[in-house]
Amino acid sequence: METWFISDLHFGHKGILKFGQRQADSEGDLWMRMLHQLQQTIHHKDNVWILGDMFFSQKAFDTFCPEIPGRLRMVLGNHDEFNIHYAGRYIDDFAGIKKYKGFWLTHCPIIETELYDRVNIHGHIHHVEVQPKNPNYFNVNWDYRNAYRDWE
Repeated sequence: METWFISDLHFGHKGILKFGQRQADSEGDLWMRMLHQLQQTIHHKDNVWILGDMFFSQKAFDTFCPEIPGRLRMVLGNHDEFNIHYAGRYIDDFAGIKKYKGFWLTHCPIIETELYDRVNIHGHIHHVEVQPKNPNYFNVNWDYRNAYRDWE
């Protein structure tokens, strides 16, 4: 059993291709390729921490969430738009910020003075030039890493 960290897949984001970091013939093609990669990488017994901006609509949630393998847990992001009560059928745990094995799990990076010598595993930042330079920040945004496995 592995633990995975992912963020910012933007399922249901109709304008995602215009930002230029992701290449595909259509948004639908992009979302299916990302889902296929998750299904090929993550085992159904693995733990998956989703660090926000996963589902841009209830329809995107209904379409993609049941197809993502693993035991899902989620830190909500600024673009997640779905019924959290309904989502409990597929996602075991929700948080705004989570302390996990000595790490801070967030969507947006937390302020440096609040790290307390812990690593902040986060998403949200899509562009390299605005990524915090402090090594205690670890960005698992899909545009950076696709999916990232736990350090254990």
